[in-house]
Amino acid sequence: MKLAVMADLHVDLVPGAQRRLTDFFAAARREHADMIVNLGDFAAPGPENQWVADMWRSCPVPHCMVLGNHDMDESDKSGVMQFYGLKRSYDTFVFEGVQFILLDTNHFERNGICYDYAYRNYFDKQREFLGAEQRRWLLGVLEQTELPCVLFSHEGMENTGDKEEVLAILKQYRNKIAVCINGHNHVDGLTEQEGIHFLDVISMSQHWIGETTHLLTAEECTDYCSEEVFRKHRWLPYVVPLADTMYEMIEIDLEQKRIAVSGPQSSFIGKSPVERGHSGLLNGIAMTAEVKEKTFYWG
Repeated sequence: MKLAVMADLHVDLVPGAQRRLTDFFAAARREHADMIVNLGDFAAPGPENQWVADMWRSCPVPHCMVLGNHDMDESDKSGVMQFYGLKRSYDTFVFEGVQFILLDTNHFERNGICYDYAYRNYFDKQREFLGAEQRRWLLGVLEQTELPCVLFSHEGMENTGDKEEVLAILKQYRNKIAVCINGHNHVDGLTEQEGIHFLDVISMSQHWIGETTHLLTAEECTDYCSEEVFRKHRWLPYVVPLADTMYEMIEIDLEQKRIAVSGPQSSFIGKSPVERGHSGLLNGIAMTAEVKEKTFYWG
């Protein structure tokens, strides 16, 4: 089985989002992907992004998505779910002999209570929690299934606000878990903790490096976009755009219990993160313009 996985398109952050999404869907068809997976930070609901929802809903390949934190910057969670036709913010289903588990890391905690992200209410909070209710649900899914499990989330399971409780559940059922796959960090990387593999999927469009580094200029983007377009994207100076559409192809071999990861190579628009004054690392993983081939086993 082959999954075509995308993450962190950030439609409103950098130019060319429609081209990137079109390129990704074309790559999924070309690679004969069995399913398309969207790891969030996609596009805020609204008339200006209706084309995004239309493209997603009409995708001819079986597809699923999880919500990213920035998807709720202009809406509450129910508004985003309605926009994309989601019935639940976390869910599970069986597809071709695998138990797929979609998780919602978009909660902040206050006084021991978890609240949904809505209208940027999470920025100054203890954030990215699954919460007790969802953890109980996850435990029940892992207890009941006899199939290998693939977990999708926006934030990585090893980095949630309640990671100690989450990892305790995962470790209990590590032999059932083929891989945990997340976006959010915009990097391509693979780590392992106590026999559980955690795969970070690269952003489709850019690395965020913030305002403490050298800002991207319109002159550096001459071959990428016009100065007028550059000025319209107010956050563009704070990112390192990737020239090409980035995604990851994940092949799952159930018989061999093997996973192989591949993807395209690109280049930075303008200077690299390091050349811009950034460490070039996020959670110890390098900010690259490529997807490195990886092969690993579970169980």
